[in-house]
Amino acid sequence: MPADRRAAMCRTALQKAERDDDKRLVLEVVLRYPSAAMRAIALEAANDPALKDEALLVATAAASGRGFDRAELGKALAQGSHKP
Repeated sequence: MPADRRAAMCRTALQKAERDDDKRLVLEVVLRYPSAAMRAIALEAANDPALKDEALLVATAAASGRGFDRAELGKALAQGSHKP
């Protein structure tokens, strides 16, 4: 799938999702396919207080050009080691 189409689908899914768990699924896709467009989507998700910490970590991973898995993300959140 072309990157721009994937990003558009993620943005739409994030906007339409009502449950936090569904929004987190979008963030998992952002983790798998990091890019500038995906980073922007993660930053949009950071406006939601329930997703803020997780979304900022995902945005950081997208900016670095490498994804990291959900286990790593969970460890980082648990340790409170994120630096927005």
